[in-house]
Amino acid sequence: MVTIEISWYKGDIKGFLEASKPSPDAQTDSLPAHKLHETLVWLNGDKAVAVIVTTMTGFLLIAEKVANLTHQWL
Repeated sequence: MVTIEISWYKGDIKGFLEASKPSPDAQTDSLPAHKLHETLVWLNGDKAVAVIVTTMTGFLLIAEKVANLTHQWL
């Protein structure tokens, strides 16, 4: 079984996809965009660890101006 472990979720892929869906009352035009970049994978027998460089872009209206909240991390 494949386990996904990130800051807000630990479990299988089916649960991750379900947990990633926006809530019914979410404003989908304001959801952040996620981009996946380079991926590093370490293999050890039948186990592996993957690290993915990601960028999360979001925008927030502050005092009638749009703030870009882009963040990239490993």
